[in-house]
Amino acid sequence: MFRSNSDFKEHVITINSSLSKHRQNFTIAHELGHIALHSSIVENLFSIEDRESDKNTIISKSIYGRMEYQANTFASYLLMPNIPFMAEVNKLFKENWITTGRLYHDYQPCNIRDCNVVVGALSSKFNVSQEAVIVRLKRANLYIEGERCNPLHEHMRRNSWW
Repeated sequence: MFRSNSDFKEHVITINSSLSKHRQNFTIAHELGHIALHSSIVENLFSIEDRESDKNTIISKSIYGRMEYQANTFASYLLMPNIPFMAEVNKLFKENWITTGRLYHDYQPCNIRDCNVVVGALSSKFNVSQEAVIVRLKRANLYIEGERCNPLHEHMRRNSWW
């Protein structure tokens, strides 16, 4: 499915209008990240691309992956700046009596509820998808999922208590 395209020569970003508004916001910010961070890299490749070379041989998968990660990080901080984001997280933690300092997404109904409430509220507040919020929370080490959720289990595993 086509999400977006950046034309570095013309400085035009094209977005698929069938995407949700939250997804469109993140995609625009992501493409702005490419323009801000990677214009010189991409512009240097135009003469090569214009000769119809395979761009997969021009930019390695690892460099492409790094550029995508950087554009995603840029977008998440542009749309969810650190100070307002952390202030809102702290407010939501207090309002919902979340005293652990982070969200644990596991099988427990209370933790599932906390994750849904906080992620949903942040998504609405910052006009981004819930997926973008979760990525931002994970990067701040505020969203733990799966086996890493139970601090007691981890402590006991490390100390070989079973």
